[in-house]
Amino acid sequence: MKYRKLVNYKYQLLEDESFTVDISIEAQNDFILLKDRILNILKSYAWDGSTIPFKRMFELFGWDLDKHSLQASLVHDALTQLIGSGLLPNSYRRYADGLYRDMSVAAGLSEWKGAVRYWGLRKYDKLKRIWRAVKQRD
Repeated sequence: MKYRKLVNYKYQLLEDESFTVDISIEAQNDFILLKDRILNILKSYAWDGSTIPFKRMFELFGWDLDKHSLQASLVHDALTQLIGSGLLPNSYRRYADGLYRDMSVAAGLSEWKGAVRYWGLRKYDKLKRIWRAVKQRD
């Protein structure tokens, strides 16, 4: 995977990337095309890597928390962007979270760290839904 590091979003693709996913729905936006179970993410797509609490602090000590999850975070961000924009049903969020875990472990992340990150993604999603519900009541 060819990418460059940025300041705000952190990473940007320098060439198109394709991944096989278990989603048969077709969806697309300016940088993402999902068709025939292939997720195509186009050149120039930008993403922030894994969202981990206190990530910047760990990076100050030289720990690269994206080392084993860079592709996983790319796929996860693309899928959740399609979900967030209503192009994919919210029911695929759990699948996207599990795919992030599985891809990270396949790339060398330990099983227990993968499980912790998956748990964090699931809890973050739940908190986000609660927050939206509270905001809608106001």
